[in-house]
Amino acid sequence: MRAIFDNTYEFIGLLNSEGLLLEANRTALAFIGRDSLGTLLGVHFADTPWWEHDAAGRELLIDAIDRAGKGEFVRFETTHTGPEGQIYVDFSIKPIHDTSGNIVYLVPEGRDITSRKQAEAAVLRSKMEAETANRAKSEILTNMSHELRTPLNAVIGFSETLQTGMFGSPPTPKFAEYINDIHNAGLHLLRIINDILDVSAIDAGKLDLYEETVSVRDVIVATIRLISPRADRGEVAVVYETQPDFPHLRADERRLKQIILNLLSNAVKFTLKNGIVRVSTRITSEGRMEIIVADTGIGMSDDGIAKALSLFGQVDAGLARRHEGSGLGLPLTKGLVELHGGTLAIASVMDVGTTVTVTFPAERVEPV
Repeated sequence: MRAIFDNTYEFIGLLNSEGLLLEANRTALAFIGRDSLGTLLGVHFADTPWWEHDAAGRELLIDAIDRAGKGEFVRFETTHTGPEGQIYVDFSIKPIHDTSGNIVYLVPEGRDITSRKQAEAAVLRSKMEAETANRAKSEILTNMSHELRTPLNAVIGFSETLQTGMFGSPPTPKFAEYINDIHNAGLHLLRIINDILDVSAIDAGKLDLYEETVSVRDVIVATIRLISPRADRGEVAVVYETQPDFPHLRADERRLKQIILNLLSNAVKFTLKNGIVRVSTRITSEGRMEIIVADTGIGMSDDGIAKALSLFGQVDAGLARRHEGSGLGLPLTKGLVELHGGTLAIASVMDVGTTVTVTFPAERVEPV
């Protein structure tokens, strides 16, 4: 037993019930440069070299000995300074009872957890560096977006003026086509810039919701009207399964429309000719509201879903590459849903289709 006691990796000692040192193993003694207890025998454990460097740790130990002397198992983390410098220690002190239930000994134990602490610090440092980099990226994107929006509004405004013929009719049909291209490209870029600003505001916790009681049915119908021309061009049917007297939702109406429009846009974009995009709503047994957008499109793998939900992530599929996209739609949609206290879930099967379920908490649901 003595060999086990001396050769264990942990620091182990033995105290009487009052905290006086009776024994220490070889690992503990080596840490303070001794090969035997010598004059330390009978000294209060808090007054030994193991604790002389750390006043705060010594106070913790005195309290721990007092509590252990009353029958409590005590554990805390501390630091010690040894021959190789400072180490982190997971320290505990345990009472030992005799057959009558009286406390006769206290057993202090210490485990070196320096490697674990260093690993935790490295992870924390990496996380902080990543967060700092993300903040810097968001600030750059936000500043750049603000700088771009002013001249872009001028481009859009002037192209709209040219479209009206205020300065005369375009000299050729091709000239008119170029004006339309400039206008449409400007609007597309403005939408991307606005999405970047929204994502940055969500990340910074600066996007406010203007909540009111909203008719979900009316918002869905209005959004389908917006998406219908694009769906018609792709020969994709958009079907809404309405329910009479469906409850209202306490939400930001503009953001709710943005959520549904983003989901419908994606569904229509990645659904082949003669496909179907189906919108439905329901109230769960727990009273939550679900808005479900299901399509018969190309589908995604699990990796594709994760990529689509990441900022600027785009699914690398043949059809996806043939469609424009900033990679902001789903991350922004997810952020807007979460601002409402909701969740966004995606289920998808390659070549079968994708179903996106947005769930809002029961406290936001209001009867008609």
